[in-house]
Amino acid sequence: MIALDYRHPGEPTVVHVDQAADYRITPLAPNFTTFVSALTDESAFEFD
Repeated sequence: MIALDYRHPGEPTVVHVDQAADYRITPLAPNFTTFVSALTDESAFEFD
């Protein structure tokens, strides 16, 4: 799942929590604004 990580003071980071891997946390972006601005529309990708 993708979540906001409030474990540290200040603005929360955006993380991926892998429930199948003992809830391993992987950082995705330093803040929500950066995460959203990095999103790409699916039309930019080719699907087979």
